[in-house]
Amino acid sequence: MIKTEFIDDFIKRYDYPESAVHEIDRLFEKSQTDKYFEADMESIINNYFADTSNGLGSTQDKIFEISKKYNEDKYTLCLFFLILALPYSKEIYDKKGLGENIFYDTMDDIRCKLNECIECKEVPGTFVLTWYNGILNAETISLGRFEYEVSDFGFKEYTFSDGKTIKKGDITINFHIPSSGVPISDEVRFDSYKKAYEHFKHLYPDGKVVFECSSWLLYPEQKKFLPEKSNILRFIDDFVIIESEKRDKFYDAWRVFGKYADLPPRKLPRDNSMRKAYADWMSKGRQTGFGRGIFAFDGEKIIK
Repeated sequence: MIKTEFIDDFIKRYDYPESAVHEIDRLFEKSQTDKYFEADMESIINNYFADTSNGLGSTQDKIFEISKKYNEDKYTLCLFFLILALPYSKEIYDKKGLGENIFYDTMDDIRCKLNECIECKEVPGTFVLTWYNGILNAETISLGRFEYEVSDFGFKEYTFSDGKTIKKGDITINFHIPSSGVPISDEVRFDSYKKAYEHFKHLYPDGKVVFECSSWLLYPEQKKFLPEKSNILRFIDDFVIIESEKRDKFYDAWRVFGKYADLPPRKLPRDNSMRKAYADWMSKGRQTGFGRGIFAFDGEKIIK
């Protein structure tokens, strides 16, 4: 049975666009008047939480199928699935002892991806449903500005300046940067690092947590074209960049330009400093890329 009271309380906590609230309310009404639709959605929810080890790939396929059956937008229906999944996910967070703050902070990711979907696809929904397996299962959690998960080091070896060595297969704390709209200033970044340190330090007997991140935001060449005072450049400087790669196509262009991402560089919007810097750079025929970085953290300072 759909747990509407819990979900009503959840939505009130976030500033969802009016168009999204309207669609969620409409789909709830549809589930109350169309028992076949309700049964199909409940079946998808129950099948997913019966065995989450396979991820959300098959779940997404089923949602796309019933979106055609009921003439619903597939991305909006993916959002509705996430909303319906919330009470079940909350039980997982509770069993892991993570508490309400971490649960509700982590689930703000739904708002972030919702806004991206409106910007890129011009419909309220989410077009990255498969990303949410870790979030629904409390394997990827928000601690301050960033989202963290336990991972393992994929490179041969690295020795930090203090002599600490990390080898392939050793535990690292991987993290992601949701598009929450909060600038990644020094204060915001270190607040998140400290919260993550407290949460994960039990995994490191020497008291030094190793963080790892792979992102287009860590592409070192950005130092050549982003504004000098950019928070992104200070973020890059937190890391030792252990791998970077130039790419002929800017696969993350949608993160910067939204629905305009496929336009030729000369036609890209330049309505903020990030867009202008990237559009000008690409208009010169320059490549974009990504970087992978690591750093250790002792609770107060970064060790590279």
